[in-house]
Amino acid sequence: MCFVSKTLLVGLVGMFCINTSPAQILNQGQVIAFTQGSVMTTGDITNQGEIDNQGEIYSTGNWKNIGIFKERTGEVHFIGASEQKIQHKGQSFYKLLTAGGTKVLEDSLKVINQLVFTDAILRVQPGSLLLMRKTASINGASMNAYIDGRLYWEGTHPRFYPVGMNELYAPLWLSEEPQSEMEPIVGINLYQPAIDGLFDSSLNKVSGVRYWERTVLQGKSENAYATLSILEDENIPEIDSAVVAGTSDLTIPFYNLGQQEIIGSIYNGTVKSYEYANKRWLAVGLNASNRSGLVYMPNAFAPSSPNEEERVCKVYGVNLAREGMTLTIYNRWGNVVFQSQSFEQITKFGWNGMNQNTHTEEVGGTYTYTLQGRFVTGKGFQRQGTITLIR
Repeated sequence: MCFVSKTLLVGLVGMFCINTSPAQILNQGQVIAFTQGSVMTTGDITNQGEIDNQGEIYSTGNWKNIGIFKERTGEVHFIGASEQKIQHKGQSFYKLLTAGGTKVLEDSLKVINQLVFTDAILRVQPGSLLLMRKTASINGASMNAYIDGRLYWEGTHPRFYPVGMNELYAPLWLSEEPQSEMEPIVGINLYQPAIDGLFDSSLNKVSGVRYWERTVLQGKSENAYATLSILEDENIPEIDSAVVAGTSDLTIPFYNLGQQEIIGSIYNGTVKSYEYANKRWLAVGLNASNRSGLVYMPNAFAPSSPNEEERVCKVYGVNLAREGMTLTIYNRWGNVVFQSQSFEQITKFGWNGMNQNTHTEEVGGTYTYTLQGRFVTGKGFQRQGTITLIR
């Protein structure tokens, strides 16, 4: 039967149907406006028309929006103790609040202002998209309240990814230096248990317990530092040896992204990367150098190589200080063809084989370099050697 309940709805336009056993709201092509107050249903809510929400909607059942939902400044609360399924057709909630039980996102939605957890798991199904707009915040995440699946954030502000799975909570944080006018959209997903990853000589170990996948959906995100959770099951012998490790593909070795900051203990701590964490896969690693620092310069590169890492000559290292580094490259006659004191230029972009002064390609052959800098411990280093430019 169809009726209007003035005790539950304020500012109602049009008509909707409530099935009293079980209680359901079915909006069939009408406009429902919540201007104040709240409405609660113990059954499902299906919208095939239009909902204009400036109030509060409480639901213990499933949510299916295949119409138009105007989020305004309203709140939507999913409070069912049993599993609740959410379909929102890629539209937005202003405030999304979850309490008790598991909520399953079956398609896509955006959160504009706030996502609040109260002892609830929000599971994002594969192929679905949960996007936090740059104006939003997340509150209440914990061991009993997290996102199981991929979470996307818009923007370059410090972002919190409260991800977990299999009853384990392992959040990740990103802090980024803006690169372009287009706001990046970056997603994080947690996998555990992880495969036994390969790792290079800068690491003694990489976690076989869990790793995080980083996905860039829009824009560029190459200047972000990642802070990873350290949990007791990582079996890190001492917190000071923990680093962030990264790789672009799980078939190639993880390498050491260093440690900029360590907080907590081996039982419950975090480690922040020293280098930009712009790799697809991130994991907790064990530093091979015991915090003393490493620096490495390749002995050859080829600008036309299909492998991006082999197209330039750049410095790799662990625990390198960002200030006071200088790289100079000379041709066979002792003339400077490249020189930089920019940490980003030296460690990220490197030398691409072009003469810095004439803006012309240097010929293939052997070049000499000198490198000066220091580690974060304050200890200085100097390196010199040769590199081969392959044309």
